Amino acid sequence: MSRVKVFDRGGLSQTQMDRDLWFKVDETLLNEEKRILFLKRKEAIDLYVNNEKSLKEIFSCTGIDRRNLIRLYNRCISYDENALPWGYRALIPGKNIKKYELDPLSKKSNVSRKTGEFKLLLDKYPQIRDEIDDLFFGRKKS
Repeated sequence: MSRVKVFDRGGLSQTQMDRDLWFKVDETLLNEEKRILFLKRKEAIDLYVNNEKSLKEIFSCTGIDRRNLIRLYNRCISYDENALPWGYRALIPGKNIKKYELDPLSKKSNVSRKTGEFKLLLDKYPQIRDEIDDLFFGRKKS
């Protein structure tokens, strides 16, 4: 996908496009390794959006290639659960921006690992979740 297609694909709101409206990240809270990677990603996104350098120049400055840059930009403009763009928060290393959900009707469920089935149980029986929370957090029932 070329740079023109990313910016001109239409349907982007002002909050998605305007980086001044994106939530800021306090990178001092990240450990050294994650902070360095976050700052490289942020620099690459800023250079990309400002159209200051070519994709090759961005790669040479930050080590982030075109494919990864487009992926990161799409993460930044995607919406969180509060219908706000993820912005720079999406660049935090290891940050999951999509909530994991197991499709109970999926034909591809991993039978050997049972991934997500405990969450399905808690979703189906919320009183079990409440009981676990009470026991784990030491809450007393009223």
